[in-house]
Amino acid sequence: MGGFLGIASATVNTQISLPTNTFYVGEGIKVNIKCDNSKSSKPVKTFKFKLLRETEAQASGQSISSSFYLVTKKDVGCKAKEQFD
Repeated sequence: MGGFLGIASATVNTQISLPTNTFYVGEGIKVNIKCDNSKSSKPVKTFKFKLLRETEAQASGQSISSSFYLVTKKDVGCKAKEQFD
């Protein structure tokens, strides 16, 4: 993170997980974020999430597919020299 071409940068370890990889219309999605920014002097300003819907349908030998973003959301980041769950 930061620095020129990765030189003098610090490591930020972020793990993002979802409870499952399949969701249904109207279902809420809980996103778990673990961020270890304890080695960096700069904050992670925000986490940005985009929910992409991909669909594919086949009938009578024809296939139709589409994908588009349903939701874009920003959430608070992680302060410098801190960790959070």
